[in-house]
Amino acid sequence: MPNVRNVFQLVALLLLILVSQVANAQGSRSLYVSYGAVDADQLPLWFAKETGIFRNNGLDVALVYFTGGATRIMALISGDAPITQGSGPAAVASNLRGSDAVLIAGGDRHAGFLADESPRD
Repeated sequence: MPNVRNVFQLVALLLLILVSQVANAQGSRSLYVSYGAVDADQLPLWFAKETGIFRNNGLDVALVYFTGGATRIMALISGDAPITQGSGPAAVASNLRGSDAVLIAGGDRHAGFLADESPRD
């Protein structure tokens, strides 16, 4: 079973490869990348932005926050944000309705929270 560090490294590597391929295919340019939560799952995006990995690969990346997966997928399909980081259900639902969105990787095998209920008196 992979640990969190291995999953983080894999997601960061895949994201970097994806962004590099977009840069190579279209030349250096500005690029909007969307994300949909303010939590630790977005760390690879912010790490690449803040440490200059995007800039070093010829990309001027602007990270754009969208509330909700459907909004992110609409931006992805329209081309306004050609890369998005988010959960899979929105991409799967859009494909079931005929879009051509592609889900590249998934890193979570369990929810990032614990629900606990205790009996009340």
